[in-house]
Amino acid sequence: MALAKLMTNLFPEYYTYIRSEAKAQKKTLRQIIEEAIQVYKREKRKEQIRRDCARMAEDVEYLKESVELAEMGMVEYAKILENADKEV
Repeated sequence: MALAKLMTNLFPEYYTYIRSEAKAQKKTLRQIIEEAIQVYKREKRKEQIRRDCARMAEDVEYLKESVELAEMGMVEYAKILENADKEV
């Protein structure tokens, strides 16, 4: 019932496209719509991640903290390697 209501509110060219895709892929209209929504959600999430990364790349304090954390991590990694060499 809800699908029928949704389909009546769509532009006719969208409905025609969904029907042709459903027929070509041998799926129901519901499956085609659900897959389209999943793709849309995935793309929205990717776009949000891109915006967040661009914002972080311009944040000087964040970059300084990232460099400090990376340096501390490398120091710890060097210590682990030293201890591993001593054990062998």
